[in-house]
Amino acid sequence: MTSGYPEATTPLGREAETLYKQGFDAYQQQQLVAARRLLEQSLFLFREAEHTPGILRSQHILGNIAFSEGQYAIARTLHEDVLAACRAMNFQEGIASSLNNLGLIAGKQGMFAEGRALLEESIRIYQQLGHSQEAAAARANLESLHFIA
Repeated sequence: MTSGYPEATTPLGREAETLYKQGFDAYQQQQLVAARRLLEQSLFLFREAEHTPGILRSQHILGNIAFSEGQYAIARTLHEDVLAACRAMNFQEGIASSLNNLGLIAGKQGMFAEGRALLEESIRIYQQLGHSQEAAAARANLESLHFIA
């Protein structure tokens, strides 16, 4: 989710970027406790720096962590916030990513029709952007949702 977001340029923003990158690395290594701590710190600093792209990136990964831990209500709230901000900015990649995550959350919460609709919208946006790999991943999520419905 980072490719379309500009990095912070202020000293406070750069400190937040460092924490974000460390948190993201920990998340990728499934070190969720450490990742959450680092990302919460980065979120605080991004808010202090008033750096919306960093706020959204931190919230996105915190939502993914909550999802991984089965905290679906928290994950939903975080991803809905990111989705709303991305829609306001017309940031299509962020919209598609948030829709994908919200579709997965809906599926885990037993809301299969909602999950399918969110994933289908995500796929359409990814296809329009020419992001075939992301569209394929969202399609696989949709297929798994059909399987468990």
